Amino acid sequence: MNLKRLLAAVFPPTLMQASAVLMLTPPSGALSGIPGSTIGWGFSLANPSNFAVVTSSNFCLDSSGVTSACVAPTLGTYTDFIATNFTIVGPPPESPFVTQVFSQSPASGLGSLAINASAPSGATDAGQIVVTYDLYSVDPLSANFDPSADLLSTGNFVVSSASVSANSTPEPSSLALLALGCLLLARRVSVKTLIYRCSALHVLLPVLALTPPAQGNLITNGSFETVTPALPVNGTCTSDTAVYPYGACSATGWTGNYQIGNGATIGVFGASFGIPQPDPDGKNALILQSSGSLVFTSASQSVDIPTDGAYALTFDIAKRTNINIGPQTITVSLDGIAITGGTYSGLPGVWTLKNLTFNVTAGVHALTFSGLDPSSGDVSAFIDNVSLDAAAPEPATLWLMGVAILAVVSCFLRKLA
Repeated sequence: MNLKRLLAAVFPPTLMQASAVLMLTPPSGALSGIPGSTIGWGFSLANPSNFAVVTSSNFCLDSSGVTSACVAPTLGTYTDFIATNFTIVGPPPESPFVTQVFSQSPASGLGSLAINASAPSGATDAGQIVVTYDLYSVDPLSANFDPSADLLSTGNFVVSSASVSANSTPEPSSLALLALGCLLLARRVSVKTLIYRCSALHVLLPVLALTPPAQGNLITNGSFETVTPALPVNGTCTSDTAVYPYGACSATGWTGNYQIGNGATIGVFGASFGIPQPDPDGKNALILQSSGSLVFTSASQSVDIPTDGAYALTFDIAKRTNINIGPQTITVSLDGIAITGGTYSGLPGVWTLKNLTFNVTAGVHALTFSGLDPSSGDVSAFIDNVSLDAAAPEPATLWLMGVAILAVVSCFLRKLA
């Protein structure tokens, strides 16, 4: 089906007169990072009537920035992206619903915050994102645009709660472990003895292989089988009935604007979504269907990361092949920031397993799958079998850890001798 037919459902007459609506990515607006790092917000901005031209954005502490001057964050420096990129939101030929994930280079999304290298661990700045915009009756990109005659209002604003936290610095790297081991082993031993002790590491490797302990899959309902209400065979349901013409449902653990399909998934006009069969994990799959900037689709989950370190995300992905008008592009982001290597275009029409490994700090983070639809057509992609677990250390890392442990044991044995 063509989602452009549903524009009236997305923006009914009552909404057409409403002011702009801002939604942050992550939805909670809460970001965290280690001192010295740069983090940022993605956004979705809706304004279906007239033409809103974004003039500024800022991260202000507490409730400042609207009726009082913006109080700048104490943990770092905010940089605006959305206004710098000359963002226009409005009816055709512009887009009434604009969305961007955060990227530092090239700059996209709402804006970035560079956390000071001296920021104390555990500190938090809580406040709000304030976006200001001017409203025009004519598209500013039109040849007939008159900035004075077509101006309706200035200084309009929209806000959304946000916060930034400074996390503790990650544990020492493998190089630090190697240095510790070599320093301790080199004390009062010959080169021959040093080599002998290091070569004995094969005795410790079976024990080291158990470290760190496995965390298990941190994703809730990665198979999308737990849906309320339950899906019938070949059924389709949605988390947003204002956008998609299917019955309402919610997949446990997931939020956003998405659909769930079972088996052949007969659509509202009798056409199948064509989800490849057999399903890689049960019978249900996530459907990310979008139509340019008219309908934005995403599925997010808050994931509690137990410890700092590297984590491996795996999932199966496929594209719709029977109706797609152009390609669908899927981006995987964490806290509104696209994960390096996590943007997929030119998807195959069969289930394909994808793997992503990335570093993340302990705490609750928002993992999001988004459909970007670069062709502005009616396109869909399918996601299933989502799993997130601590990445297994590489053999070299285990070896270096063993050197450090062996060195410490060696020192204790020398003291006892």
